[in-house]
Amino acid sequence: RRMLGLDFEGDCQSHACIRIALVPVGDLDGATHRRLAAMVKPLAVLDLASITHNQRSGTVRLRFLEAGGGASDWDDLYPQRRVRAVVGLAHFPSERNIGQSFRSFMRRVAEFPHTTQVRCLVFDPPDGGSEEELLTDVLQLPSAARSLVIVPPNRPLVVRLAVERLLEDLTSDLLRDLHAEARQPPTTQTTPIDAATSERSSMLRLLSSAATRTVGRQHKRKADFLLMQGSHAEAKASYERSIELLSRSGADAVWHAAALEGASAAGLLLLSPHADGIGGSNAAA
Repeated sequence: RRMLGLDFEGDCQSHACIRIALVPVGDLDGATHRRLAAMVKPLAVLDLASITHNQRSGTVRLRFLEAGGGASDWDDLYPQRRVRAVVGLAHFPSERNIGQSFRSFMRRVAEFPHTTQVRCLVFDPPDGGSEEELLTDVLQLPSAARSLVIVPPNRPLVVRLAVERLLEDLTSDLLRDLHAEARQPPTTQTTPIDAATSERSSMLRLLSSAATRTVGRQHKRKADFLLMQGSHAEAKASYERSIELLSRSGADAVWHAAALEGASAAGLLLLSPHADGIGGSNAAA
């Protein structure tokens, strides 16, 4: 497992998930963090129609991480392993100095180099207190303008709906970011196994076509981004093209196996009701 780097974490459908780190903000005790996380974690499957204003149907899947998620040598092989957003959970009664805690939280965000979106959710603010009074010292920070969000106190169902709307807004931004990244050519497409192969022998390179291998890897990468964006049918087609090219090129067993994993995940999701979006062709280049 360690040598090949294949993804055995979770079920096969985790390939379709956008990873989001849940981070405690300030002096949050374990019980309170678990309570706040329990408001977020069940909202792991969101309706694309709500997110895209009915331009697409289907679902997009989120995976919330409370540990791990840092950079890996295998990120090129599995772009879905990268943490794309960091969501901080703050509890005002537990942390009176939100400004100081927010600054500390933003430093923590740097641990996730592939993050494109950041939110800090402040729960249980005092009744009757103005947001300006609560956030006097934080609102002066440029990073707080969009990142810091007050979750108004209310009945649990109302709070849950508010959190769901916030996650839909966040996911909309993430889909836009994934679309943009998918259109950009990758800076690298290598794994530790490539370096090991190069050091052992150049014979394997003679057995394969470098051009075919590169195109096969690019199709696999394209499929990964389509899958995260909820375009399961297009992802499956791109995985199948990658499998065809990589099996033909030879000497690229790890990427070939990873493409087979992705194709299996896409196939399973297509068997689910309302799995794919009608606007999938616009999801990624």
